[in-house]
Amino acid sequence: MNAVADTLALMHLLAVPRFDQAANSRNLRIFVLPETAHDIRSYSGHPISEQMHAMLDASIRNGTLEIMDIRSAAHPDLYCQLVPALQQVTARTVLLAHHQQAVFVTESPKLLGCVGELLPGLRSTTGLSVVRQWMDEGEWSEQERTAFIRDTALYAQPTRAHPLDAWWRARFTAAQDKQCFCDVTDSV
Repeated sequence: MNAVADTLALMHLLAVPRFDQAANSRNLRIFVLPETAHDIRSYSGHPISEQMHAMLDASIRNGTLEIMDIRSAAHPDLYCQLVPALQQVTARTVLLAHHQQAVFVTESPKLLGCVGELLPGLRSTTGLSVVRQWMDEGEWSEQERTAFIRDTALYAQPTRAHPLDAWWRARFTAAQDKQCFCDVTDSV
């Protein structure tokens, strides 16, 4: 399966323990715009930043992740339809998913709805949905599950509108109850 991820969705996927192994076992190949890879490489200041940078580079080297650019000229009519509703980089990300006949992966419920209206045939999901499916398949230890929740809490928690907000918060609360980490965020 091919997927195109925006920045936050890619951050969630790169935080997955043994990400390359999980993606390769499912024949998942992820395409990202150069701007998305740049955003990940520019991300710093959190304990997981260096791990994320290393996973990004390793995933590019082994072919799980491919940086691919697409210009608006590839599908000018569709691009013109997307730009009024979306920012340019987001429109190009959606355009890339359409061009590659790939699943569009984002964490934005608003964007999922907008893309669903503009391109009803484009399959879309959230990065957390992919992670939840992988967790539910039972390949993760409890320590890996807790580490994922702890690490993602350092940079982004799902909004209340996110389809997996309740799932993520339940896992976060369980990890806090086990005293696996403390004071990660005041907003949860």
